[in-house]
This record gives sequence, structure tokens and C-alpha cells, in this order.
Amino acid sequence: MQIPPPDAGTFDPAAPFRLAATAVRRAWPRMLAFFVVVMGLAFVGLAFAPREYGSEAKLFVRVGRESIGLDPTATTGQTFSLQESRKTEINSVLDVITTREVFERVADRVGPEVILEQGGWSPADPIFGLLAAATGGDGGDADPQREALEEREKAVRVLFRAFDVSSAEESSVIDVTCRADSPELARTLLTEFLGAFQSVYLEMFRSGSFEFFEEQVALLGERHDAAGERLRDAKDAIEATTVEGRRTALQHQLEQTDDRLLLALAERDAKTAERTALREAIAALLTGDETAGAGAAVASGSADDAADALRKQVDGLRLREQELLASYTERHPDVAAVRDRLAAAETLLAAARGPGDASAVSTNPTLQGLHLRALEEQAAGEALDRRIQTIKTQREELLADLKDLNAREAEIERLQRETDLLAAKYGEYSERLEQARMNRELADGRITNVKVAQPPTLVFKPVSPNKPLVAILAFLLASGGAVALGLLSVLPSPAAKEETVNDGANADEDPVAFEPEPAVEANGRRPTGRPAFAGAAAGDGTVDLPR
Repeated sequence: MQIPPPDAGTFDPAAPFRLAATAVRRAWPRMLAFFVVVMGLAFVGLAFAPREYGSEAKLFVRVGRESIGLDPTATTGQTFSLQESRKTEINSVLDVITTREVFERVADRVGPEVILEQGGWSPADPIFGLLAAATGGDGGDADPQREALEEREKAVRVLFRAFDVSSAEESSVIDVTCRADSPELARTLLTEFLGAFQSVYLEMFRSGSFEFFEEQVALLGERHDAAGERLRDAKDAIEATTVEGRRTALQHQLEQTDDRLLLALAERDAKTAERTALREAIAALLTGDETAGAGAAVASGSADDAADALRKQVDGLRLREQELLASYTERHPDVAAVRDRLAAAETLLAAARGPGDASAVSTNPTLQGLHLRALEEQAAGEALDRRIQTIKTQREELLADLKDLNAREAEIERLQRETDLLAAKYGEYSERLEQARMNRELADGRITNVKVAQPPTLVFKPVSPNKPLVAILAFLLASGGAVALGLLSVLPSPAAKEETVNDGANADEDPVAFEPEPAVEANGRRPTGRPAFAGAAAGDGTVDLPR
């Protein structure tokens, strides 16, 4: 078929397809061999590649005491509000679960030798081996302790590569996966990993506050007891439970004492006036005054009647004394007054029985009665004097007690404040101690807000290598490589391009030299298998393309 040659700037859409068909037609054996070799290597690699098994667990982070609670020591001083979101809490748990401490505890629990047996080969191992050999690190005199630390470090690095921790956005669930050479080992490593994480997480909230508060509570208890004893001694000194109560009682007693003193003073004045009148009457009788008749009317009866009256008075005062002692103490003013009157009456009774003025007693009963009356009033006056003195003494004692109470008031109030403050602190620290004890018990019971929602699984299906993925990648690599190999076999090499350029330059100088000879087969067609650009140009400027 003869078509006009395309222009230099014109693109032929069918040219790439013709080129690909030509490449397949010419290099299909090599392309097929490459495809088969690549796919074969891929299947052989899948057959002999080491298997890795996975174990998966899920952790649920709920709102617990770690989220909304405070350490007991956080409330012993000035506090302020702090708002944290759930996202912050989840990120904190993720940071804790991937700490090196967790992996080191897993390595210590499982054993570095078990982990390194399943750790596989790392590209860095040969490099570290060469460096160790060059520096003499693997000499025969190596330190066993250092070798153990190096083995532990390698095991920790293997664990870092074996575990994967992630959490979805806006979710309270954390996914933890582990890969190992066997499903049993994968589950064992993941179980130990979760246990190590819970231990580290619990230790974060065990700040030793229980021991601190236990010591503080004991110290505050001792201080409170000592302050209570001092306060009790101070109250015993004032003989009262409270200062105000004692002051009120003293003021009431002082008022009563003042009233009794006023009454006693008035009664003494009256008794003094009565004694004066009796002395005047006795004097008038002795001098024979005209007023003797009036004085005789004051007293009547005989001497025996007067003595009987005194005896009755003495008996009555004794009964009164017994009645008062049944209700009051011996220091009571009423008891003292009765005793004074009793003593005066007994004195009068003894005087009436003793020797006296015989003429006055025997010849003038009126004078005798006045005399006895005067003696009674004298005794009553002396009793009143002693009573007034006793009341004054009691008043002075009350005033002294009131002054002493006022002096002790500041000390008692200070001791009361100290005792109340220590009692409040003791109660507060006891509450914090109980909270710390609960935290310790919860930690010992491994109770946290992070709960294992899904225990580590035991899956016997390997997760690596991924056969479908490897097959797809091998197919793409084999197909792409085969196509590239075919195209490379068809496209001219750079040397051939340079020779073509040189031949074109020579053709410009001698057109005849580069005129192609027509090669016609017996059936009148050009031989197939030559490229389309190798056809001879016809006389009319057309190019003969292969059919």
C-alpha cells in the first residue's frame, strides 16, 4: 500500500500500536521467558518466605478516677481548675503504651533470647557486625553483663518493630497488634505487653501519697492530743468547760454576793439600833427611871422561861445547820451564818446558866429578860459581823477568780483555736489518707480506667507475606518488564541512531547512493518483517509500508 509520507510535525496515533505489535512479533520468546521467570521467582519466594502471624487486642479507655480524679496531695495547697478533653486523654494513653519502659519490661519477662530468635534479619545487622569486628567488640574477653545489655537492647528494637498501636479519630478504643514467627508467640508477647502497660500505667498514679498521709495523720494526732491536754488543764484551772460559761457563773455569784452584803449591812444597822435601845432600857431600870414600866413591858416571864427559849433557839439552829449541810457545802454563806448564830446562842445559854448579878436576876424579872434580850442581840450582831466579813471575803475571792479568768482567757482561746485547727486538719488528712488507701488498693487490684475490651487473639493464618499483594506486584513487574524488554529489542540503539544520521548526511550529498533498490518477491510484494520506515520511495514521492 502506497501512502504519502507524514509531515515532520504530524503525530500518527496508530504508530505506537504498530510498534508494540512489531515488538511482540519479534521478541515474544524473550518477553515470555522474562514473565515466566519473574512469576516463578515470586511464587518460589512466597513458598519459602518466613511466615509472620499476628495477634490483636483492643483497649477501651473509659472515664474513670484517672480522668476526673486528683491525687490526694493535689488538694493540700492552692488549686485551680484544669479542663482536659477526651482526645488529650487518649493521646496520653497512646504515649504511655509506646514508651520504652513497656518494651523493656516485655523483654525482661519473655527473655531476649526468645525475642531475638523470632526477630528475623535486619539490614542493619551486617553493618553492626562489621563495625563490631573492626572495633574488636566481639572479642573473646567481652563483658558478659555488657553482652546481656546488648542482647536486651536488640530485643527491645525487635519489639518496637513487632508492635503497632493506633486509635481511630473520635474513638475511645485503642488497637494493639503484634507480629511474631508463631501465633502462640504473638499472643504471648501481646499478653505480656498489655500486662507491662497496665503496670506502668498504674505506677503513674501511685505517687507514694499513702505513706505520706499516714505519717501526717499520726503526727497531727499526736499534736491534737497534746493541745487537747493543755486545753483541758487550762479549763480545769478555771473549773469550767468554757470561758463564757465560767464568766457568767462568776458574774451571777458576784451579783448574789453583793445583794447578800447589802442585806447583811442593813440588818446589822437594825440590830445595832435595837441593841442601843435595849442598853438604854436596862440603864433606866438600873437607875430607877420613870420609863422602867415601859421597859418592863418589853420583857416578861421568869428566868427559866428565858433559858428554855434559848435552848429551843439552839436546837432550832442546829436543825437548820443540818438542813443546810444536806444541800450546801460548809463554805456556803448561809451555813456560816447559821453556825455563827448557833455559837452566839450557845454562848448566851452558858451565860444564863453561869453566875451573874444575883440581885438583878432574882428580884427583877424584867431586867433579867432585857438582859437576856441584849445578850441575844449582841450575839446576833457578832454573827452579822462575821457574816458580813465572810461575804466580803467571798466577794474578793470572786473578783480574784474573775481577774484570773480574764487573764487566762487569751491562753484558753489560743489553745481552743489550736485544738480546733488541728482537729480540722486531722479530719482532712484522714480523708486524704482514706482516698490514698483506696487508690493503693485499686492499684493492687489492677483496676484502672483502661479496660481490655478484646484479649489477645490466637490466629493461625499468617499475616505476612500477603500472597494476593505479592502476586499482583509480581504480575505487574513481570508484565511491565516483558513489555520494556520487547520495546528495547525493537527501538534502535544510540549507535544505530548515529549511523542513520551519518547515512542521511551522505544521502544529501549523493541522492543516488541512497536510493533503495526495489526488492520484489515472486508474488510482487515487498518482503515482510522489515520496518515501515525501510520501504523504498516511489517515483511519485510515496512510501511503500508493509501490509
